[in-house]
Amino acid sequence: MASDETSFTVSEQIGSPVTVVWRTLINQDKTPEWNNQISRIKIVNGKRYQKGTELIVFLQDGSQEVETRVEIISIVPEKKLVFLDIPGKKEPLLRSHQRAYQLKSLLDGSTELSVSISYKAAGFITRVFDRIYLRGFLMNAERSELLKLKRYIENL
Repeated sequence: MASDETSFTVSEQIGSPVTVVWRTLINQDKTPEWNNQISRIKIVNGKRYQKGTELIVFLQDGSQEVETRVEIISIVPEKKLVFLDIPGKKEPLLRSHQRAYQLKSLLDGSTELSVSISYKAAGFITRVFDRIYLRGFLMNAERSELLKLKRYIENL
């Protein structure tokens, strides 16, 4: 890993089988039910999640919607789903932002779900900000979203 790249992983055991967790992760219509930062997701090319599929993710930012584009760069059904941000017109705060979901079936029928985030901060100021604050903030936000997903799945 390059010195200017940051990464972390958060994990949670979910009391549901891998098939249920997987179906929830790839159902873009249900994502806003467990992730309140996302108002909707639109598939740009194709009709399903596969390698190369591009998505527009509409994020709720107060009273307005902000869109970001991501591409599925790796997918192994019921095991792995990896998204890479597609840079927009504005200079992003983060470059090479990647989110990887890893699923592991446990002996008791539950699922271990890990979310790994890696990114490069754009510019010197952002790198300093990252060391002081950003990484911890993003890690806590990912833990929170993972717990919401766990509660959502376990209450299906």
